[in-house]
Amino acid sequence: MKTTTIRWVIAHEPLDLFLRAAEDFQTFLNEAQSVEKIEVEVMTLSQYSAKYKNDETVTKHDLLDLMESGEIEMSQMYTTWLAENYNHDMLALELPFLFENHEHATRVLEGEVGEYLLDKTTENSNVRGMAFTYSGGFRNVLSNKKVSTLKGLTDEDQNQS
Repeated sequence: MKTTTIRWVIAHEPLDLFLRAAEDFQTFLNEAQSVEKIEVEVMTLSQYSAKYKNDETVTKHDLLDLMESGEIEMSQMYTTWLAENYNHDMLALELPFLFENHEHATRVLEGEVGEYLLDKTTENSNVRGMAFTYSGGFRNVLSNKKVSTLKGLTDEDQNQS
């Protein structure tokens, strides 16, 4: 039986949540295999650094390059990084108030638009997007005062955001 190893480096917060998901994925693969065995090596940045980089510092900002070069096979990426490197259309996901709620975000990201964004990224790189996650929210907008719409903001307020 042929064995393929997937090195999956987890650096996305909350780390525990993504590590648990990766371990569940690993368990699922171990139970579902018949013709080809796929081993998933789940590591944090520090574990990857120790095992494959002689303890050289590896940061979450290095992950895209590691995936592009084939040094690792899986990780989670910020859409901003994918947009900057391969697919400027992903920048649309940075817009505040883009989605009405989680259900709306799910319909868009798991529908034709999401498929288009992932496919275009793959066309322009060695990186293949598999799915969108939004563990921190589908879009967080930081402010020092409550903002629920742009209405009522002064021109000065709008230029600062």
